[in-house]
Amino acid sequence: MRFPKPKSKSRFTRRRVIRALALLGVVLFVYLWRIMGSSAAAAAAARAETADTMAALVKAKQAPTLAATVELTQPLRVAVDDTVPPLYSGALTPTDDEPGYLDELEAMLASAATLFPKARLSLALMARPGHRRRVMDLIGSTAPNASLRYQRYVLAHLVSRFNESVQHERDYATDPIRIRNAVVGKCDVPCTRCSQRTSLIIGPIDHPFSPMSLGPCDTPEERLTMENYPCKLVFDTHTIRAPNVATPVLGSTRLESDVTLLYFSWYDFGIMETPPTFAQKKELAASFISNCKFELRNEVLRNLITYSGGRIKSYGKCQKTDEEVHTASGEKYANKLATLRKYKFTLAFENSETKDYLSEKFWQALLVGSVPIVIGAHNAKFYAPDTGPYPYTSKAILTLSDFDFDGRKLTEYLVRADTDEALYQTHMEWKTTGYSDDFKALADLTSTHSSCRVCVVAADRHRWVLGPNVFDRRALAKVTVGSAPYALSVFVRERGLYAFHAFRFARRPRMGALVELVLEHMRPSDKPLYLRNEDKRGMPVRVYSFNAVNPRVAVLTDADLAALPAEGAELEVIFV
Repeated sequence: MRFPKPKSKSRFTRRRVIRALALLGVVLFVYLWRIMGSSAAAAAAARAETADTMAALVKAKQAPTLAATVELTQPLRVAVDDTVPPLYSGALTPTDDEPGYLDELEAMLASAATLFPKARLSLALMARPGHRRRVMDLIGSTAPNASLRYQRYVLAHLVSRFNESVQHERDYATDPIRIRNAVVGKCDVPCTRCSQRTSLIIGPIDHPFSPMSLGPCDTPEERLTMENYPCKLVFDTHTIRAPNVATPVLGSTRLESDVTLLYFSWYDFGIMETPPTFAQKKELAASFISNCKFELRNEVLRNLITYSGGRIKSYGKCQKTDEEVHTASGEKYANKLATLRKYKFTLAFENSETKDYLSEKFWQALLVGSVPIVIGAHNAKFYAPDTGPYPYTSKAILTLSDFDFDGRKLTEYLVRADTDEALYQTHMEWKTTGYSDDFKALADLTSTHSSCRVCVVAADRHRWVLGPNVFDRRALAKVTVGSAPYALSVFVRERGLYAFHAFRFARRPRMGALVELVLEHMRPSDKPLYLRNEDKRGMPVRVYSFNAVNPRVAVLTDADLAALPAEGAELEVIFV
């Protein structure tokens, strides 16, 4: 019987060493995996905590601590509470109801007596009751009804994102910012298209200002849609946190998107077009609905056709009753527009009832002078051409909610207006008096093409991470009041544009002083208005509002200006 040859001692020792090393490797791998997992989980938890919805914060009824809600890269420069104020003061009421706010507005107006006329008119516009809420909605704030104390807390903690002490030598004039698969044109900040994704980030992946290795593409991509998807800001009102450079630029019809895409544009519609006369509009109401999957509007349309005895016509695939007018022009929507011009009202029924979603149905009705009746966005009157400050009202448009969602009441009103010219013409007054300032401030968003607004967002994110470059420093205009040391330095640019003006004050200014300087030194960009979109009232150019670039918070009063940090706050101005 043969026995196996005994193993040598050296081979046995070598195997033990190999096994020990393998076991050590496994232990080290598990340890690193757990650290990475816990870090990722902690980062995800932190992001979830900072991105709590307004409803959740209200439900919690407690003020989260500074560390849990606000991420800062610098020490605080303003003496404030260590606790974030509650998002809302008591019930969800407009800011104007808060104690002392109307007194602030009156004091600001009283200080305007010595200003030149355009500045006085600007302050009168900014001091209207309901204007702050209007601006917060317009700029896409994620907490438009937040308390004054909360808004000013956010303003006081703005991080200086135009830090002139941190610079790099790239010049966008010769080396444009590169955006993956973007559609770009001639913009305020040069940018170009690239096809490869951005290089990996270097440094802590959950840090808001992580440096990165710039690869063939500076920004991974743009994601734009004309649908009503909620493209939530990476950097919003109550998560004082900058987006990483590698974050895609998001855009939809929602005002809180990085790039808002409206179905309306100064380029596309001259909605101040003179409408047909009352006598020329011989028909009652029309609809063009071809997506029949939204049962609510199908049911409402059926009922309205029945209640009106067939006087409400349908030209789309849903409940079709008639054929549209055919024209020889061959232009897009020419047949539809020619048909709508015969009707006093148009059923602008959308396929969803979501915020900010108003399609061409709404805008085409306004264009031809047919009063739109809306089922869709609950804030439709925010978009009306005669809209005003909060709460939003309008005679130019109707909504089903105006009639308690009762089709019979709506039909009775339409039939009455069909024979009462004075009643009907109240809906057409805006065609004579002109757009409201609030509508112009909204429509002005389209003065800069969406492709260029994508470039501005991408360049902003690079400046916040890497500091201003050669292009930024060359484009910066400086206005100084008094001598150093300066009590306030703010950077201001027009909405839709990239270049800033730096305003430096030896003493903290009042809002009127900033408005005067902005009107004097910043020439508003030329508006590419479509035919017949001119201002009928002949008003001079005025400042409509200021707001922090990110997070988006209104800056309208002396107290708002006083809340800003001493250096580096970036503001946008809207002109009307």
